[in-house]
Amino acid sequence: MKISSRVPVLCRHSFFILKRGMFLVITMLCATLLRYNLLTDTQKLLRLSEARLMISESLLTLTLVVGTALLWDIMYKKDFT
Repeated sequence: MKISSRVPVLCRHSFFILKRGMFLVITMLCATLLRYNLLTDTQKLLRLSEARLMISESLLTLTLVVGTALLWDIMYKKDFT
């Protein structure tokens, strides 16, 4: 007996937004790691606060990318006329 299940698929525009946006988020996190490693140990407090700020901006960007892709997918699949 074959079980058929439908998996929701994103439209190609949403997939493009996710693909480019995830590259941006990964790049931002890599830049955070490099910046965190390059600062000296004497600036530990500055180092932690700056890393926390950069990570929060990366998470905000991730939220915007995923939200935009999902909204685009909903708008593309629905007919509003």
